[in-house]
Amino acid sequence: MRRIAIGLMALICSQFSFANISGEYLNNKSCKYLGSVDSQTGYRVTNPVFHAKGENEYLLQKVNSKYQLTNVGNDTSVNLVSTEGRVKDFHILNDRVLVGTTRGLFEYDMRGDLKRELFRGKVRAFELDRKKNVAFLIIGNEGLLAYDLLNEEVLFVDELNTQNENGHRSASTGIAQDENNFYIAMTGRSEKGFNGVVVYSKEFKKIISKNEYNKRRAGVIFPYVQMYSIGDSIFLNNGGWIHQIKKSQLVNDKKIMPKWRAISYSQNTFRQFIMLQGDLIFQNNNVLGCGEYFKEGQRSPNSKDFVLSL
Repeated sequence: MRRIAIGLMALICSQFSFANISGEYLNNKSCKYLGSVDSQTGYRVTNPVFHAKGENEYLLQKVNSKYQLTNVGNDTSVNLVSTEGRVKDFHILNDRVLVGTTRGLFEYDMRGDLKRELFRGKVRAFELDRKKNVAFLIIGNEGLLAYDLLNEEVLFVDELNTQNENGHRSASTGIAQDENNFYIAMTGRSEKGFNGVVVYSKEFKKIISKNEYNKRRAGVIFPYVQMYSIGDSIFLNNGGWIHQIKKSQLVNDKKIMPKWRAISYSQNTFRQFIMLQGDLIFQNNNVLGCGEYFKEGQRSPNSKDFVLSL
């Protein structure tokens, strides 16, 4: 009985103990660069913060017009050379940095030097099969693309045909995975298109459940989302708002109502809800991220670290 209890505690702890980044570190290293002014247009732009794990933890963010990769373990940073497009996702694979952007999938070494252009096209998000060296790319209207990183070839493309009875189609926008399935967020290509999450079987390479958002109550899926499979739940950063969906909801093509995990922030009597920009960082039973907030009467936002207790 004691062994079972210990095992359960280890499983529970492992679900959220992914990061060793403090709020203070994130604030000083990344959140302060969340907003900047474009030197060409003069407009304010947002620089989302992305997070990945290899042997160490890494942060990736645009800082002073360059994408900066930070090794959190030894607190060192390098700039990625020759970056094309806007970064939407990245992963660490062995001693390489794989970066998905609006122009394609690129491979860098740990010094930030570009080694290979792997795929040309708009990559919204991707996951890895590390044992087989395969990247699963989310590519919008074209759906899901499996890419062999060793042989540099496309293995298959699945359009993820999520089409309503009225004929309006949708596009893939985010992905998460567990041992058996991919969980893929879809956004409508028209006002009446499918918005929701599909469950895609890794074994059978097909959709096994299409679960549409209750749009009247839950809204729609943002064109670019970050997704995470954490224990028995799927989490989305849906355009700044955190949505939690139980995996048990994702069956039998049911309509779903995600749980909105709101981050409330108050200054005296001025209360607001915070939108997190970029990745959600899970640690212990908390979600950490960089968000924007306003001071009362202020038109331009400020930025800092925020934490949500799960």
